Order: sequence, then structure tokens, then C-alpha cells
Amino acid sequence: MKKISLNLISPLFDLIRIFCFLAAITYVAIQTMEIFQRREVLHLTIFTLLFLFASFELSISTYFQRIGFNDHSYRAFTTSLIMFSGGIFELVDVAIDHGLSDIEKYNLNFITSSGSIIEYLIAISALILAIISLEKFRLTIKNWVLVFSQQIN
Repeated sequence: MKKISLNLISPLFDLIRIFCFLAAITYVAIQTMEIFQRREVLHLTIFTLLFLFASFELSISTYFQRIGFNDHSYRAFTTSLIMFSGGIFELVDVAIDHGLSDIEKYNLNFITSSGSIIEYLIAISALILAIISLEKFRLTIKNWVLVFSQQIN
């Protein structure tokens, strides 16, 4: 039974990696197509998801600490901080997006265009931080499964 679960878990983590990168590419494409459109709802959703992921990673870090896997706990805590930073970047993105939608009323095209480009760069930075965090977290969990399964045997 243990062999079957390990044989299932390892490919599952590899599939999660592929899905994360596909999601990132899709988000970059959407963000690029909508660079000059105000999509606050999408940004608020991404912001919420990043904070939920950060909270989950922090919970797993606490769990690892409790069961005595301190090295894994520190790695998961680090990934949580990176994800939290990505969430803050996305929050700044939402604020800029909202500010730009208010400025658009005054036909200040230079400020709107410059702000949209800055907002785009911040959104991409948030995405990069999230992907880094997810990849490090995935590797931490994958390593933990291997170590934990060896301790069980």
C-alpha cells in the first residue's frame, strides 16, 4: 500500500508543477491582453488566492515544526514569506489599478499609460514570486513525503 501511494504522489507533484506553469503562462497572457483595461476583480481574486496559499504554506510549516521536521518547517515558512510578498505586490497592483481608473476620467493619457505599464510589471513580479514560492513548496512537500515514507518503513 505504501509503495502504491508513493508511486502516485511523485507523479502528482510533477503534474502540479506543470499546471502551475500553465496557469502562470495563462495569467501572463491575460494580463498582457488587458494591460490598459481596469480589471480590479481579477486582481482582487489573485490577491486573495496568494494570501490563501501563503496561509496554507504557513500552516504546513507549523505542522512540520510540531512533528519534528524542522528543516522542512523552515523551508515551508520561507515559501510562505515569498507568497505573502507576492500577495502584497498584487495588493499594490489593485491599488494602482483603482487609482488609474479614477485618473482615466481626466484624460491624462501619459499617466494612465505609464501607470498601466508599471502595474503590469508589478503584476508579473507578483506572479514570479508566487511561482517561485509554489515550486519551492512543492519540492519541500515532495522531499518530506520521501523522508516520511522512509521513516515509516
